[in-house]
Amino acid sequence: MTTLDVPSEPPTIPLSIQEVGSNKHKIYVIVKDELAKADRLIRLLCSLEVGLSLPQSFRGIHTSRIQERIFGVSSSPHDSLLDFSAVLAKEIYQSQPCESSFVELSAEYPYETVFPETHLANMQSFTLLCKTTFDGQDLTRSVGMVASIVMACPCSQRYYAQMFSGKDSESRTSSLASLLTHTQRGSLRIAVENLSSTLPFKQLLEIMEETAVLPYWMLKRPEEISLIMRSLQNAQFVEDLVRAAARNASKRIKNEDKDAAIIDARVVSFESIHPFNLFAHIRLPVREIMRISGL
Repeated sequence: MTTLDVPSEPPTIPLSIQEVGSNKHKIYVIVKDELAKADRLIRLLCSLEVGLSLPQSFRGIHTSRIQERIFGVSSSPHDSLLDFSAVLAKEIYQSQPCESSFVELSAEYPYETVFPETHLANMQSFTLLCKTTFDGQDLTRSVGMVASIVMACPCSQRYYAQMFSGKDSESRTSSLASLLTHTQRGSLRIAVENLSSTLPFKQLLEIMEETAVLPYWMLKRPEEISLIMRSLQNAQFVEDLVRAAARNASKRIKNEDKDAAIIDARVVSFESIHPFNLFAHIRLPVREIMRISGL
């Protein structure tokens, strides 16, 4: 019996499709531990979206060929998630006729660290993001990270400070009262698009730490107070944080990528005193951010 190749048939409407593929793949990827111990291999559970551009002369894609590439590439260890996505993008490109292919993934990463003040062992959680596009010659990369953050509202803090101004201003109580405000958890996402080289996740973590106060899995009382005080002493709007994230990220971009790279930053505040969330989003070229920020 002759094997039918239905996807290779001409379509009724001969329009090319920019992206067609599959998503919600859950696979384990074995990579070097970029954030902690580079010589250690770890297994990260990744959510995958993969695909390619479909020429106008083809009705559809060969899905099974893509799945074969996913299983094949994920069975071997890789230096990084970006390395994995680059290898897989090239394999998908070669699996069938197309103008370009792409691999986009996210991975949950439990980070072993220490609390800054006490130096006691602790844990944090991050979501690592990357996307690689391959056009047959060049790779275009995007990397990102999502982290929970601790936020404090500057509006209420300013109001409390005004209330207590001039009232026993030398006392410790008055000094602490000037920091009063409501706090809440939030989310910070920073991504850098159009990279010809790589931006290590370690540098993204440094950008996160420079921009916001990050929570920890376990807090003893002194650590809890220390983290709360850091948050209160750096009370910021979502607008303040997203601008700082864009500026801080732009400082880490290599010279060869500054003309093409784009910073995409988003902050969400899970409001503690409102029944809604607040958010701020910036997506700007690195050169523009540097010019406006005076970098």
